[in-house]
Amino acid sequence: MDNLSTEIDDAAKIDGCGNWAIFTKIILPLAKPMLSVIALWSFLGPFGDVILPAILARDSSELTMASGLQSLINATSVRQEGAFAAGALVIAIPITMMFMLLQKNITTGLSAAGVKG
Repeated sequence: MDNLSTEIDDAAKIDGCGNWAIFTKIILPLAKPMLSVIALWSFLGPFGDVILPAILARDSSELTMASGLQSLINATSVRQEGAFAAGALVIAIPITMMFMLLQKNITTGLSAAGVKG
C-alpha cells in the first residue's frame, strides 16, 4: 500500500474528496490486485499444508486433505495412485474456482493503475 502514489490522494483532496471517498473510490480500486493476490495465497495455504496437520492430528480423521493424500501415496503396503489422483483433482477444483473469480481483478489492475507523466 505504500507504493500507491500520494499525488492521486492530493489531487482528490484538491477536488474536494473526503477521506472515506479517497479510500473507497481511489485507493481501494488501485489496491484491488494486491488484495486479490493476498486472498488467493491465503486461500491456497491450507490446501497444501501437510507437515503441521501431520504433527498435530491425533488420528486420521483429523488430517487435512493434503495430509490424507500423502498418507495414500506413502503407504508401505499398498500404494493407491488412483485414489491419490482423484483426491488431487478434488483439491484442485476450489483452487481453480478461486483463481477464476480473482483473475479479472488481477489482470485489469495491472494495466489500469498509476499516474500519467
